[in-house]
Parts: sequence; C-alpha cells; structure tokens
Amino acid sequence: MLGIYTEVTPNGGTGLALVAAVAVIAGGVGSYTGAYAFALTIGFLQALTSYVLPGAWTTVGVYGAILLLILLRPSGLGRGWKTAGA
Repeated sequence: MLGIYTEVTPNGGTGLALVAAVAVIAGGVGSYTGAYAFALTIGFLQALTSYVLPGAWTTVGVYGAILLLILLRPSGLGRGWKTAGA
C-alpha cells in the first residue's frame, strides 16, 4: 500500500520494519500487550513530534522515547503482563 503514495525501492520498508522491531523489543519480547502498548505510544509520539517539530525530527522523538524506556525499564514495557507462551 505504501507504493501507491511513494516510489518503490528495495529498501523502502526499512524504516517501518525498524520501528516495528523496536516496538516489539521495547514492549517486551513475548508480550503482546506490551508490544501493542508501545506501538500505540510510538504512533502518538510520531504524530505529536511532527506537529511540534519539522518532519525530519519525528524519528528523533521516537528513538528518544525508546532510549528513555530502555534506561528506566530495561526489561521492557510488558514486564509482568501475560506473555505469548503463558
């Protein structure tokens, strides 16, 4: 669907895949609820950052939040929530 709005290149989805992988890892590997919560947080931060700052800064805001989460809660956002294997 992204190809409808932009050009299609071999590395076109790299940024989206990276943000998705970070959402899963920061949300807690194996925690569906944590990954979902952090994915919503990333979407909110991208929208808020693009409203306040120029468009190139959206990624900086997201990765800043990820760094802050890793520093404050190294086990991930979903620590203690129901995991995929339980």
